[in-house]
Amino acid sequence: QQRLHQAVGEALEILYADQLDEMAAALAHHFDNAGDHERALLYFKKAAQAALLAYANPEAENLFRRAIRIAAAPEDNAFLHGGLGEALYNLGRYDAAVQTWDAGIRFASRTSDWEYVARLFARSARAAWFAGDIQRGLHLCEQGLETLRDTTETPGLAMLVHEAARACHFNGLPARAITLCREALEMAERQQ
Repeated sequence: QQRLHQAVGEALEILYADQLDEMAAALAHHFDNAGDHERALLYFKKAAQAALLAYANPEAENLFRRAIRIAAAPEDNAFLHGGLGEALYNLGRYDAAVQTWDAGIRFASRTSDWEYVARLFARSARAAWFAGDIQRGLHLCEQGLETLRDTTETPGLAMLVHEAARACHFNGLPARAITLCREALEMAERQQ
């Protein structure tokens, strides 16, 4: 059965060479069942991202989860957990999104991808806010800023600083919110 799935996947790659993006979910399925995890992961990532961009969030969730099951590299896991978190967020499952992004933060930290770490912290804080837990949102921002204290400025860090300002505003800390807003604006202007 594995050999049959491998043969079907390879035949589909040849027959639909100019439509691989559209065939990505089917190709991922066949290569996954064939045990060809490298190719399966490639196609799961394409299919999951396409589903996410098409707002097919239940499908995206399923594809990201299947990819995570076979992913080994921290870079892949950071990307996949980031995407899965977005699908969960879009489905209104904010707590699950925060937990998923927490795993993505750990994987991205292992590869020193501080830009992505900052973005995932910012997204987590916003999800906590949408879940109605404004204190948790502020805590996540503070945790992210502490984690990134000694890193260089990036657009993701500016995004996190802005989200921290927003969290301060909703937690009744207007002076700190203004300071952080100015800091985020200055960071963004320096990066133009």
